Amino acid sequence: MNRLTARRALAAILACCTAAASAAPVIDALSVGLISGADVRSPRATVAQGTPIAGTPDVVLANKNYTALVGQPGNAQDRHESYVELPGLVDLQASSALVDATGHMEVGVDGFNDGVGRALSRYAMTIKNSGSDPLLLNFAFHILAGEVLAYDPHQFPASDPRAVEAQVFARIDAVLKTPAGPHGGHYDVTEHRLFDYFVAVVGAGKGQEVIASTTAENLLTAHFDAVHPFKLGVDIAAYDGLVALPAIAPYGELTLYYDMLARVDGGAESGGRAALGDPFDLTGTGPGVRLFERSISAVPEPGSAALAMVALLALAGARPRRR
Repeated sequence: MNRLTARRALAAILACCTAAASAAPVIDALSVGLISGADVRSPRATVAQGTPIAGTPDVVLANKNYTALVGQPGNAQDRHESYVELPGLVDLQASSALVDATGHMEVGVDGFNDGVGRALSRYAMTIKNSGSDPLLLNFAFHILAGEVLAYDPHQFPASDPRAVEAQVFARIDAVLKTPAGPHGGHYDVTEHRLFDYFVAVVGAGKGQEVIASTTAENLLTAHFDAVHPFKLGVDIAAYDGLVALPAIAPYGELTLYYDMLARVDGGAESGGRAALGDPFDLTGTGPGVRLFERSISAVPEPGSAALAMVALLALAGARPRRR
């Protein structure tokens, strides 16, 4: 689907969702950028692929200055993936990340060794409103099931400096540009935090601590491996989310940043696994993301809402998949 076709499709969707409105907002452009990165660190070597990952998780997620592969919205063939590995104390230690233009993302880190690694996937979408009415959109997304585990035969508790740390994060931010001044020509720029999700496991054994955001805490179940009882942590159920994007003023634009990060910091003879999805198979299958218009002045009839859903799924390339 080329950009002109995509623009017409989205304009038709917006029109059917706002039948009672005088004029539907017009999308001038819907562009997508995607990038991934992975690294593995050990006392002997460090290997990395894709976009560099530097700093604490908050620093990594706050840094929006990265070079993105431009993807055609909804095209699963437009994708970026990163995979690195090193020999570990037990089997391989590996980090992997992938993202495609449908908004499907997976990240994962696994292994035993001092250091282990990180994996990052980023999806950016820029929406321009060339109409004379504000554009009100919701953003739907899906986070695959995952797990956060500590591997530690010594079972150092969270209070011990040798404790393992394993974490996963998902975050959605937006940068809104609103035309300013009586004659335009420049923008007022505001930043918005729309969604925060994280699960962290620190330490092992009876002194293990599990920390989670309110968006993730009800998704957790205790993980116990009867074959490897030193692998302790939590399994994470899948999450379906919907966030309201800030209103895009006439002739304004919004860039949405959807990021996932996995991180494991191991100690001597320890490590862990932190994953959302199963990125190590690099198949990249999932429901992706979707846009829905919301309207204050009109609530669409069930039939028109269903029609809008069908059109949006066609635009986003999100097809139901059998699991």
